[in-house]
Amino acid sequence: PNAASLFVAFGVDVVERLGHLVDFWVIFNEPVIYTSLSHCMGMWPPGPPITSMAVKVNCLTNPETGSLKAQLNMVAAHRRLYGLIRATESRRGWRMAPVGVAHLLMDTRPYSNYGEQSGKLDEATELFLKLFARYLFIDMLRDVLDFCGINYYGEEVIQNFEPATLPHEVEYSGNGRGISATGMVNVLAQFHSRYQDDDQARFVGPSGYGYVITENGIADGSDLLRPAYIIEHLAALHHARSVLGVPVRGYIHWTVTDNWEWAD
Repeated sequence: PNAASLFVAFGVDVVERLGHLVDFWVIFNEPVIYTSLSHCMGMWPPGPPITSMAVKVNCLTNPETGSLKAQLNMVAAHRRLYGLIRATESRRGWRMAPVGVAHLLMDTRPYSNYGEQSGKLDEATELFLKLFARYLFIDMLRDVLDFCGINYYGEEVIQNFEPATLPHEVEYSGNGRGISATGMVNVLAQFHSRYQDDDQARFVGPSGYGYVITENGIADGSDLLRPAYIIEHLAALHHARSVLGVPVRGYIHWTVTDNWEWAD
């Protein structure tokens, strides 16, 4: 119950001690992924995994428990820290560093789109992901985001509420993500369409910084796919900016070193 207050206390120490060195603040990284995999899927602490589909859906969608409750705590903490960062910058005479989050997005599509099956479960799952994983967290914070950070790695095909693979239609990275530079254009265009005329979306307003690609890269132990991957995704980013008018202001490649994660 004290998670938000404890995180804010930690954040205050960081801001006071290191704020003069910061160019951009990313208060939370991949909040939807973190809360889902830790509270509902059991891949990360605290776990354990939930096997019942009904209980899993409740964990993901009920604001009184699980993933969504944790996200609401994150939203509360972000809002408090946004104000504290601005107040500290003003008091100390520091320049204002843009504040945002890094939000993981995949270009999702149902398995049935490829003619492999005719059921409606995949389409319902894709809709569920769009409602609860794509927009909800940003919707709750859009007025206190100077920029919207997007982590994008590739395409995700959904089958029976789980990721699926299509070896004949999609090229895959070393960790099983479908490679699709077009998918980056798709998610940027979808976000631009949703928020460009939203007066509450600070990041696209007159004082906003727009979008930043906060992570983009590929797991490729052989380094055979990486050169083309980078070029294709930079070309896709150029198309989104110059042709579609998406206000993307930055790009960060992830990563130039080995990456160790909770479950890897």
